[in-house]
Amino acid sequence: TCFTSAVTLTDVATGEAKTISPNMNGELHLDLKMNAKYTVNYNGQVDTLNTKGIRPGAIIDGYCKYRVGQKWLVPNVYYDLNKWNIRKDASAELNKLVKIMKENPTLQIELSSHTDCRSSARYNIVLSARRAKAVVDYLASHGVKMRRILAAGYGESMPTNSCVCEPSDYSPCDEKQHQANRRTEVKVLKY
Repeated sequence: TCFTSAVTLTDVATGEAKTISPNMNGELHLDLKMNAKYTVNYNGQVDTLNTKGIRPGAIIDGYCKYRVGQKWLVPNVYYDLNKWNIRKDASAELNKLVKIMKENPTLQIELSSHTDCRSSARYNIVLSARRAKAVVDYLASHGVKMRRILAAGYGESMPTNSCVCEPSDYSPCDEKQHQANRRTEVKVLKY
């Protein structure tokens, strides 16, 4: 359920092609031959589909690698305390994100950055916005169009653990626990 435009299925054996438009939910409903192989051209991408072993009436979850609302952590993109620069240890993971964006030209994302709870909530919103912008700038410098990325800084408002400092700026958590909250996440906005 992510098709946004017409999909063309071509029977590899016969060359017969069918073009169908998705419904309002991005789903396709069509009859396929059993034990056949198809090429599927959709959203500027081409994949294959093999119906061998699929029973009549089966629902095939297909080619939507991403769905609107899906979120994931970009691993190993962490920040030093009170910093927003991209650390050298983050470039390998960010390069994977660049690859995902280039392989999926219709993918639009929210790139969110988060802080630990130390410092004021107001300061952390500004800091996380700078972190998000640093990642967007990195992606853009590697050929990803900025119009496909929404940068968002959430500060300390969404911790991944129980490290909460309010109402003071103190937390009994150790540095590793705080580091887990200084992170970057991706949310799919459109695919």
